[in-house]
Amino acid sequence: MKHSLLKALKSSLLSGLVLAGLLISSGVNAQSSVTISISADTICAGDSLKVFATSSRVSGATYTWSVAVGPSGSLTSTNDTAVFNPTASTLYRVISDSAGFKDTALSFIQIYTNQPVGLTISKDTVCMRDQITLKGSGALTYSYFKGSIASGGGDSVNVIITKNDSVSVIGTDVNGCKMTAFKKVIAKELPTVSFKVYVQGFLSRNKDACATQNFTLKATPGYSAYNWSSSSQIVGSNTDSTITGNTAIAANYAVTATGDNGCSKAFNQLIRTTQQPAKGVTINLVGGNLDTVLCGGEVRRANANTGDFYTWSPASAIDSGSITSTKVRLKPVVDETIILTGIFAGCITRDTIILRVSQLPTLTFVSQTSSAAQPLCEGDGDTIKVNSNSSRILWNTVSSSRTTKTVAFKQTTTFDIIAFNALDCATKITVTSHVDTSCGIKISTEEFEQQNLNAFYNAENNKMILSTSTELVNASVVVFDLSGNEIFNNSVELVPNARMEFDFSSLSNGAYLFRVFNSDSDFTKKFIKH
Repeated sequence: MKHSLLKALKSSLLSGLVLAGLLISSGVNAQSSVTISISADTICAGDSLKVFATSSRVSGATYTWSVAVGPSGSLTSTNDTAVFNPTASTLYRVISDSAGFKDTALSFIQIYTNQPVGLTISKDTVCMRDQITLKGSGALTYSYFKGSIASGGGDSVNVIITKNDSVSVIGTDVNGCKMTAFKKVIAKELPTVSFKVYVQGFLSRNKDACATQNFTLKATPGYSAYNWSSSSQIVGSNTDSTITGNTAIAANYAVTATGDNGCSKAFNQLIRTTQQPAKGVTINLVGGNLDTVLCGGEVRRANANTGDFYTWSPASAIDSGSITSTKVRLKPVVDETIILTGIFAGCITRDTIILRVSQLPTLTFVSQTSSAAQPLCEGDGDTIKVNSNSSRILWNTVSSSRTTKTVAFKQTTTFDIIAFNALDCATKITVTSHVDTSCGIKISTEEFEQQNLNAFYNAENNKMILSTSTELVNASVVVFDLSGNEIFNNSVELVPNARMEFDFSSLSNGAYLFRVFNSDSDFTKKFIKH
C-alpha cells in the first residue's frame, strides 16, 4: 500500500512538472539523456544521500541541481555530484547541459519519521564500583554504552560505575532508523585507607610486630565509621580508626571504612611477627676519643645503629641533635647512663653506656727561681712552685706528689707540668727554665755516658746509681757542694756490668757535684737534692 501511494505521488508530481514545462529536452531527440544514480529513495530523518548525475550525450555535460518540491536548503552540489539532506519528503531536480542540449531528471526522496527511544536506569547516584541496570524502550533493538564504551545489547544490561559518567542507548526501529537517549550518573567517592603500625610509640617501618605483644594499627582517620575484624586478637574497641592488636603469628587485620556520603570500602593489612631479639639497636661512640670518661666539659659523638627509629635519654645529656636523631653529641653535666631505645624488626630494644663526668684537676703556677731577666747558670737549680689539688703531678718526665720541685738544665728549656686526677683527666701548664750557658760549672747531661760509665740520680729516693760496662779499679767517689766543700768521699772498684748505689738522703737540700775519677778517667755530674 505504502509503495503504491509513493508511486502515485511520484507520478502525480512528475505529470504536473511535465505540464508545467519543467521536464525539458532540446535538440533532435526529445527523450531526456540525463539520469540520477541513487542508493535509496527512502531515508531516516537526519540522514543524507550522496547522488550522481550522468549524461548519455557525446559532448561533455555540466549539471545544475535544485529542489523542485520541498524544503529549500537541503541540497549541496558540485557539478555531477550532490548530497541530499531532506528534512521532509522532497523532489530534487538536475539539468544537464551538453553543447546547448539541456536535459532534466528528477529524484523523489521520502523521509521516515524517527520514533523516540527511552532509557531508564536503576540508580542515577551510586558509590564508585557499584552496578546499575540500563533498560531501553520505544525501539525494536538496543545498543547500550557507558561513556564511549559499548556495553552490550538486548532488553537491558548491567554496568559498573567507576566515575561520574554518562550512559546511553541507541534504539533501532522497524525502518532501521536510530534514535539515542542519554542519562547522567553521579559516582560518589569511596574511602581510601592506608595503614601505619606502632609498637610502644615507635613506627614499625615494615609493619612488623613482636609476637604476643600489643601493637597499634592506625588506619587513615576522618571517615564516619570503621569496622575491624581479624582471626587474631583485637584488644578493646574495633570501631575506631585506631585499634590495638596482638598476634602470635602473621595475621591479616581487615577494616571496612564508611564515609559521610554512605559509601564503604574494605581494606586489610598483614601484620608479620618476629621474636624479641637479644639486642637490636646499639650505641656507637665515634670520632677520635672513644673513652667514656669526659674530662672538664668534653663531649662525645654517638651514632644509633641497626634500628629504624630511636629515642635517646636523658634529653639533658644531648648537646647537639634531638632525642630522635640517628646521630647526637653527648655532653652530660654529671655521671649519666645514656639509654638508646629503638625499634628493630617490630620489637623494642635498648642499649646503654655510662658516661662518667670528671672535673679537671686544678693546676696554677706560683713562682720559680729563674726568669728571662735573671737566668740561672748552667746546672743551677730552678725551684718551681705550683698550686694543685692533684696528688699526681708530672714534672717534665718525673711523676711526683710535690707541688714544689727543683730542676736543672744545661740550657734554656721549656717543658710541661701536668696534673692528673683519679680518672686521668689532666690540666697542663708550660714553664720555661732560663739558663745562661756562659756561666757555671760545665757538667754532663742528667744521664751521661763517658767511656762506658753511667751515673743517674733518682730524685724520688735520693739515690745516685753508678754503673759501668767495663772494669773500674782504684776509683774515688767524691761529693762537693757548690762552694767546693767535700761532703762525701769513698773508694770503689766495679767489675764489668756492675752497679752501685749511693744514698744521699741525709744531705741537705741543694745542688752538689758528684765526681768519679781514677788514673784513667775523671767524671763529674751535678745533681740537686730537694
